[in-house]
Amino acid sequence: MHKAFPLPVIEFSDSYRVPTTTDPDNTTTRKDDKQSGRTVTITTEDMQRKKNDVKARNTLLLSLPDEHQLRFSKYKTAKELWAAILKTFGGNEATKKRKKNLLKQQYGNFKAEGSETLEQMFNRLQVIVSQLQFIDVEVEKDDLNQKFLTSLAPEWLMHTIVWRNKNDLDTMSLDDLYNHLKVYEAEVQKKSNSNSHNMAFIASSKHNSGDEDGNTACVSTSSTTFPTASASVATISQDTASAYIASQSNGS
Repeated sequence: MHKAFPLPVIEFSDSYRVPTTTDPDNTTTRKDDKQSGRTVTITTEDMQRKKNDVKARNTLLLSLPDEHQLRFSKYKTAKELWAAILKTFGGNEATKKRKKNLLKQQYGNFKAEGSETLEQMFNRLQVIVSQLQFIDVEVEKDDLNQKFLTSLAPEWLMHTIVWRNKNDLDTMSLDDLYNHLKVYEAEVQKKSNSNSHNMAFIASSKHNSGDEDGNTACVSTSSTTFPTASASVATISQDTASAYIASQSNGS
């Protein structure tokens, strides 16, 4: 009879536990440090940094092939995990240089993708920036904030213009910028959905109007039938093409 052995468990740390004791100054004190005779004050910024590290670690761990996840799960922070990955899979100097250039290219070409949420976009950018920092490529706060703002979807245009002209954008952290924008996400999404419905209604109205023009022209002589119908179709096609080009330009 075979003896059963417990399977190893991979820790993804997909949640962050906020310490239970909170003081009026928006800080917390860990109980285990009290028991050991030490008092360690943890600020809200520290907790946010820890949450970001948990997200980055999980993203890195999940990007590894299944056969390597157990081996690398012992590293508790994103920095430790990334250092171990580089040491194992980093390759020679030429390979490292290619990876460095690839990360820079990913950062330069970074844009909002499809219908992803603000948080999903923020997390993607955080991972790229973290990987750049791990290979000693620092990104200035102002450049990072400008990159995040200019990468937003077209419906964020007004907020992008306002925030790009803020005086403290060069000292504000990306976390703070994200938290400020997060407040407006529901409003922006609502307006975006409303605009989409309006565009669909206008397109439908133009299409129906074109059909009526074509039918009216058929009552007249044959010499006027084709020019009138052709003009209506040409107008609809031109409007559709213009709208498409504008959407592509805004999304690029």
